[in-house]
Amino acid sequence: MRDTPTFWNWFETLKPSLHLRAASYEKMFKHLDAMPDPIVIVETGCMRRDPTLDESWTGDGCSTMLFDRYVSERGGQVYSVDINAAHAAACRALVSDKVHVHTGDSVEWLTALARTCDLAGIEPSLVYLDSFDSMSVEPFETALHCAKEFEAIKPALTDQTLVVIDDTPFTAADSYETYMVIQDIATKINASTTGIATTTTNALPADFLGDE
Repeated sequence: MRDTPTFWNWFETLKPSLHLRAASYEKMFKHLDAMPDPIVIVETGCMRRDPTLDESWTGDGCSTMLFDRYVSERGGQVYSVDINAAHAAACRALVSDKVHVHTGDSVEWLTALARTCDLAGIEPSLVYLDSFDSMSVEPFETALHCAKEFEAIKPALTDQTLVVIDDTPFTAADSYETYMVIQDIATKINASTTGIATTTTNALPADFLGDE
């Protein structure tokens, strides 16, 4: 396991503010600690404001900043995409040069990323899908988009990649219902849900898909 004491000390002080996401984030970073170098994190949906100004840690989670703090100590790169140019610009101003933020459609970007990973022999360590709001807001549309994102990045995944989907239901019953919706959608688009939660390492080129 990698030694990242500065990050973990900071994370412990932040956990109360992360609310329901704290346990999931902790599992993600423990997974990354056990992964070999180099660390590559892929994210859809970036942070959009400074959480220290409005306490948005609780509502948004601010995953991009968490990932940035982790790779700043551990080493590695973070690649994020957001369809909102204002959000992407705000994110770039809040993170280090280890985070590469692209503006565009997440499915198209992930498709291009998977192709690049295949050509360069790159394997993501963590894939974090969070470009849509909660399943309770618009479950079908959210599930459909998520299934498309997973299918787009799937060629780049390995049995070591951790795939995490944010804004999923809170109860077991809701989770099962959501799973069945995603299964149905996956069938319609000829996708497979096998591998969700365990699937991908290697550093991407510095100019990977650009900071646009």
